Amino acid sequence: MDRQEPTISKPDMADLEFRPTSYRGPTRPQVTNDGIVWKLSLGIGVAVLAALLLFNAYERHQDRKDAEAALRDFEKELERQRIEDERFLKENPPVRVIRVGTPSTERQRAPLRPGERCIQGERFKRIQNGWQQLPYDPC
Repeated sequence: MDRQEPTISKPDMADLEFRPTSYRGPTRPQVTNDGIVWKLSLGIGVAVLAALLLFNAYERHQDRKDAEAALRDFEKELERQRIEDERFLKENPPVRVIRVGTPSTERQRAPLRPGERCIQGERFKRIQNGWQQLPYDPC
């Protein structure tokens, strides 16, 4: 067998593929969704906000109606009590009216007895080793 020596010839350029320096694998077509996730999230958020605003408006409307009904019931009860009170007073007039004058706020103060002293508006009585305060008998 004869041995053949390799020969250097011009390479076939059709079989070569040139890649960039930062190669990340074979190229694939990229899928673009044009921000569909953000649009969907924003739509759901706006819908939830609108639902909450509508629910809040409905609740306030119901609360207002309930308060007006309670106020009407309260006014009817007050009117009924007023009529009942007037009827009671007509059927049971007071027997007599007693007018009492306002009592005097100034109490009559008794004069100091022997062995007593007045110190800063308080009455003290002399005892064996000192003084005893008389709190219910000011001077």
